[in-house]
Amino acid sequence: MSLKSVPSTKEIRYDRQLRLWGDDGQDRLERAHVCLLNASALGTEVLKSLVLPGVGAFTIYDGENVHGRDVGNNFFLSHDSIGKPRAQVACELLKELNPEVKGNFVVESPNHLLDNNISALDSFSVVIGTNLIERTARQISEYLWPRKIPFIHARCYGLIGYVRICVEEHTVVDLHPDNPTPDLRMDKPFPALAEIVKMTDLNAMTYQEHSHTPYLLILLKGLEKWRTKKGDPTALPSSYQERKEFKELLFSMRKPDDKGAVDEENFKEAADALVRTMHRTGVPSSVKQLIADAKCTNLTADSTDFWLLVSALAEYVDEADALPLAGVLPDMTSDSARYSKLSSAFHEQAAADAKRVYDLVQKRLTSLKLPASRISLKDAANFCKNAANLRLVRGTPLSDELAGTASAIQGELESYDATWSGPSMEAPVPVIAPAVWYVLLRAADRFATEKSRYPGTNGVPCHLDNHDLTLRVRALFDDWHAPHFVEKIRDEAVDEICRYGAGEPHPIAALLGGIVAQETIKLITHQYLPVDNTFVYD
Repeated sequence: MSLKSVPSTKEIRYDRQLRLWGDDGQDRLERAHVCLLNASALGTEVLKSLVLPGVGAFTIYDGENVHGRDVGNNFFLSHDSIGKPRAQVACELLKELNPEVKGNFVVESPNHLLDNNISALDSFSVVIGTNLIERTARQISEYLWPRKIPFIHARCYGLIGYVRICVEEHTVVDLHPDNPTPDLRMDKPFPALAEIVKMTDLNAMTYQEHSHTPYLLILLKGLEKWRTKKGDPTALPSSYQERKEFKELLFSMRKPDDKGAVDEENFKEAADALVRTMHRTGVPSSVKQLIADAKCTNLTADSTDFWLLVSALAEYVDEADALPLAGVLPDMTSDSARYSKLSSAFHEQAAADAKRVYDLVQKRLTSLKLPASRISLKDAANFCKNAANLRLVRGTPLSDELAGTASAIQGELESYDATWSGPSMEAPVPVIAPAVWYVLLRAADRFATEKSRYPGTNGVPCHLDNHDLTLRVRALFDDWHAPHFVEKIRDEAVDEICRYGAGEPHPIAALLGGIVAQETIKLITHQYLPVDNTFVYD
């Protein structure tokens, strides 16, 4: 066994996740430093799902000591830790999960941090606040927003969960689409591919060679015949009827075996791949929007690597009238020699395209007097490989949401039928829209701000708090100039919020912790599309 074939300790430990976000994503994760505000059950579950995959470091800010109620729902606090700082105990146990991760803690409440040392948040990759009251979350968001540090406001409230992502601008360099369209350049093969097609003579092949010809070559040879028949050297079968005719042409090109049977798997693959592969090479609308963005056309020394690369990509598109070749060849029935030759041709062309983009971005670095080492050829190659799936996400600040009229929530409530439904009248099932839970969580925050406790706590009967919480729901709708929506908030839903008593059942905290960690990893790695603004779990 060669040394190259022996997996490293890191590859063994992180094998599964490397298949999800690759070496580049793992490198970004290991360079990240995440801040957690409040080591609640939800908070420790978030960190658990970040420590296990190898986040570089984490720091916990929490001013509470461990109480008996914490031990009941937080697996990272033990009975013998009661009375000790919650941040310290949680940090020590979380570090045991992965010795490669650095863990830190500060015995300081988020409110004290806000008042005395908020600049400490400047050094973090992502800040996560769990079960913060509305006022505190708003102040943290307002501080982090102009500094372009992502903030995730998350809470577990009984059987309800809430996650809000606050980020001014987030760029996605690898979307990982579920059904990616292969970049095969069927309409205009690059020179090396065109030469392979030219040297392919299906009629001169044995049955063994014929039945192991990659479907890409079959499609391109079939396209030559179809264009000759149509009298149009640029035509592609696009309509249903044209694709039907093209499939008939493909099947007419099959070769019988020595028993006269005509059943070649590679031709079936070619017919099945027709819709996915036979399309004109172009620039997706989402990428065109990036190219036209002011941050692409007006570069400065403060521009991020993403925008520097997009600017170089824009010049490349002007030159080539296409995106750089992705260089990824799908699996297909083939002998190893021809598949290897095709794969090498794609890789070499993709490398040449990436080198051109790299040269263009280096020109921009020079003109802006930035170091040439800032963007490597590997960075450019990874960017070009995923150029068709680049995305830009621009969020909204939490302060705008909390001070506004919640038009999106009102739109959800407008179409919500506040009725009960179920399999029978004896066993009704509550149907409560996520927008209702959102409103009630906002009202519960008002309740807590004004009474210094949440509904259903401190031994107060739920029916009394139900009345007070309903008053705050009405006040919230009055602020939104939409008092008629009060009828959408049923008493049964208000009762549920009071019954929860702001509790954190561990199963709900664990589920939400996984979701928040997943969104954090998306923000750190710049891979996959994050949640759109707000997520409510019921």
